[in-house]
Amino acid sequence: MIQKTGQYAIGLAQKHHPWTNVYGLARSVLALGTLLTLLFNPATNLFRPAAGIADYPVCAGISKLSIFCIFAPYLEVARWLSIIILLVVVSGWRPRYTGIFHWWVVFSL
Repeated sequence: MIQKTGQYAIGLAQKHHPWTNVYGLARSVLALGTLLTLLFNPATNLFRPAAGIADYPVCAGISKLSIFCIFAPYLEVARWLSIIILLVVVSGWRPRYTGIFHWWVVFSL
């Protein structure tokens, strides 16, 4: 039973190629949503002090790799750099490479 299910799954996976234009469209729509958020909101709206948190953005643990933590004193520079990265991602140019930068910006936000 398990072997039959496994063979069916392998056959199904070999018939259907997941890297279609639908995948690219979904990726572009996600990047466009993040792009519009960054484009229409200044860094002062995105990063505000909160109760019990003196510094912002919070750069502890793995979030130290965030683009906004790397450019912490210059949040507007980080925002515009993120906008440029997302424009390239939305265009669909070299998705294999821009996917890494897309992840970085979304992780940072």
